Amino acid sequence: MLDWFILTIPIFKVIHIAALLMWCGGLLAMPLMLSRHDPAMLEEDYRLIRQATHLTYTLCVTPAAVTAVIAGTWLIFMRGTFVPWFFAKLAFVALLVFAHAWIGHILTQVAEEPGDHKPPHTLFPVTAVSVSYTHLTLPTNREV
Repeated sequence: MLDWFILTIPIFKVIHIAALLMWCGGLLAMPLMLSRHDPAMLEEDYRLIRQATHLTYTLCVTPAAVTAVIAGTWLIFMRGTFVPWFFAKLAFVALLVFAHAWIGHILTQVAEEPGDHKPPHTLFPVTAVSVSYTHLTLPTNREV
Protein backbone atom coordinates (compact mmCIF):
# COMPACT_ATOMS: atom_id res chain seq x y z
CA MET A 1 0.00 0.00 0.00
CA LEU A 2 2.81 2.44 0.81
CA ASP A 3 4.85 1.53 -2.26
CA TRP A 4 3.37 4.39 -4.31
CA PHE A 5 4.10 6.76 -1.43
CA ILE A 6 7.76 5.73 -1.32
CA LEU A 7 8.02 5.98 -5.11
CA THR A 8 6.97 9.66 -4.98
CA ILE A 9 9.97 10.66 -2.85
CA PRO A 10 12.30 11.13 -5.88
CA ILE A 11 9.63 13.21 -7.61
CA PHE A 12 9.29 15.52 -4.60
CA LYS A 13 13.09 15.71 -4.31
CA VAL A 14 13.45 16.78 -7.96
CA ILE A 15 10.69 19.37 -7.55
CA HIS A 16 12.31 20.63 -4.33
CA ILE A 17 15.79 20.94 -5.85
CA ALA A 18 14.53 22.60 -9.06
CA ALA A 19 12.47 25.10 -7.06
CA LEU A 20 15.40 25.74 -4.72
CA LEU A 21 17.68 26.44 -7.68
CA MET A 22 15.15 28.85 -9.19
CA TRP A 23 14.53 30.53 -5.84
CA CYS A 24 18.21 31.01 -5.03
CA GLY A 25 19.07 32.00 -8.60
CA GLY A 26 16.32 34.59 -8.52
CA LEU A 27 17.45 35.90 -5.16
CA LEU A 28 20.96 36.27 -6.56
CA ALA A 29 19.67 38.07 -9.66
CA MET A 30 17.26 40.41 -7.86
CA PRO A 31 19.93 42.56 -6.11
CA LEU A 32 21.73 42.91 -9.42
CA MET A 33 18.48 43.95 -11.10
CA LEU A 34 17.71 46.36 -8.25
CA SER A 35 21.13 47.96 -8.63
CA ARG A 36 20.04 49.06 -12.11
CA HIS A 37 17.26 51.26 -10.63
CA ASP A 38 18.24 54.87 -11.10
CA PRO A 39 15.55 57.55 -11.03
CA ALA A 40 17.87 59.81 -13.05
CA MET A 41 17.59 57.57 -16.14
CA LEU A 42 15.01 58.03 -18.87
CA GLU A 43 11.45 57.44 -17.67
CA GLU A 44 10.80 54.62 -20.17
CA ASP A 45 14.00 52.77 -19.22
CA TYR A 46 13.26 53.16 -15.52
CA ARG A 47 9.72 51.84 -16.04
CA LEU A 48 11.04 48.79 -17.91
CA ILE A 49 13.54 47.97 -15.14
CA ARG A 50 10.86 48.43 -12.46
CA GLN A 51 8.49 46.18 -14.37
CA ALA A 52 11.14 43.51 -14.96
CA THR A 53 12.14 43.36 -11.29
CA HIS A 54 8.52 43.28 -10.15
CA LEU A 55 7.56 40.50 -12.57
CA THR A 56 10.67 38.47 -11.76
CA TYR A 57 9.97 38.69 -8.05
CA THR A 58 6.23 37.99 -8.21
CA LEU A 59 6.04 35.48 -11.06
CA CYS A 60 9.34 33.56 -10.70
CA VAL A 61 11.10 33.98 -7.37
CA THR A 62 8.13 33.91 -4.99
CA PRO A 63 6.36 30.90 -6.58
CA ALA A 64 9.68 29.03 -6.59
CA ALA A 65 10.10 29.83 -2.89
CA VAL A 66 6.63 28.56 -2.06
CA THR A 67 7.16 25.41 -4.14
CA ALA A 68 10.55 24.72 -2.52
CA VAL A 69 9.11 25.09 0.97
CA ILE A 70 6.05 22.93 0.26
CA ALA A 71 8.05 20.16 -1.45
CA GLY A 72 10.69 20.32 1.29
CA THR A 73 8.04 20.05 3.97
CA TRP A 74 6.57 16.98 2.29
CA LEU A 75 10.05 15.45 2.11
CA ILE A 76 10.58 16.03 5.83
CA PHE A 77 7.61 13.87 6.68
CA MET A 78 8.06 11.35 3.86
CA ARG A 79 11.63 10.58 4.91
CA GLY A 80 11.29 11.14 8.64
CA THR A 81 14.19 13.56 8.67
CA PHE A 82 14.51 14.71 12.28
CA VAL A 83 18.25 14.66 12.98
CA PRO A 84 20.60 17.47 14.16
CA TRP A 85 21.90 18.45 10.69
CA PHE A 86 18.30 18.90 9.58
CA PHE A 87 17.71 21.67 12.12
CA ALA A 88 20.85 23.45 10.90
CA LYS A 89 19.45 23.34 7.36
CA LEU A 90 16.18 24.81 8.64
CA ALA A 91 18.17 27.75 10.05
CA PHE A 92 19.58 28.41 6.58
CA VAL A 93 16.10 28.14 5.08
CA ALA A 94 15.06 30.82 7.58
CA LEU A 95 17.96 32.97 6.33
CA LEU A 96 16.75 32.49 2.76
CA VAL A 97 13.21 33.47 3.74
CA PHE A 98 14.60 36.56 5.47
CA ALA A 99 16.65 37.47 2.37
CA HIS A 100 13.55 36.94 0.22
CA ALA A 101 11.46 39.27 2.40
CA TRP A 102 14.25 41.84 2.59
CA ILE A 103 14.67 41.92 -1.19
CA GLY A 104 10.90 42.22 -1.57
CA HIS A 105 10.90 45.15 0.85
CA ILE A 106 13.71 46.84 -1.08
CA LEU A 107 11.85 46.24 -4.34
CA THR A 108 8.73 47.86 -2.91
CA GLN A 109 10.69 50.87 -1.65
CA VAL A 110 12.62 51.41 -4.86
CA ALA A 111 9.91 50.69 -7.38
CA GLU A 112 6.61 51.62 -5.82
CA GLU A 113 7.09 54.32 -3.20
CA PRO A 114 7.71 57.89 -4.33
CA GLY A 115 11.03 59.44 -3.51
CA ASP A 116 14.68 58.90 -4.22
CA HIS A 117 15.55 55.45 -2.85
CA LYS A 118 18.91 53.81 -3.23
CA PRO A 119 19.04 50.02 -2.83
CA PRO A 120 21.78 48.63 -0.58
CA HIS A 121 25.00 47.42 -2.09
CA THR A 122 24.44 44.12 -3.89
CA LEU A 123 27.12 42.43 -1.77
CA PHE A 124 24.85 42.12 1.31
CA PRO A 125 21.86 40.25 -0.16
CA VAL A 126 24.03 38.20 -2.51
CA THR A 127 26.23 37.08 0.41
CA ALA A 128 23.20 36.08 2.50
CA VAL A 129 21.72 34.03 -0.34
CA SER A 130 25.07 32.46 -1.28
CA VAL A 131 25.82 31.36 2.28
CA SER A 132 22.35 29.89 2.69
CA TYR A 133 22.39 28.11 -0.64
CA THR A 134 25.86 26.67 -0.07
CA HIS A 135 24.86 25.21 3.28
CA LEU A 136 21.55 23.89 1.98
CA THR A 137 23.17 21.97 -0.85
CA LEU A 138 26.02 20.39 1.10
CA PRO A 139 25.60 16.61 1.20
CA THR A 140 24.61 15.15 4.53
CA ASN A 141 25.36 11.77 6.03
CA ARG A 142 21.96 10.51 5.08
CA GLU A 143 22.17 11.72 1.48
CA VAL A 144 25.67 10.44 0.67
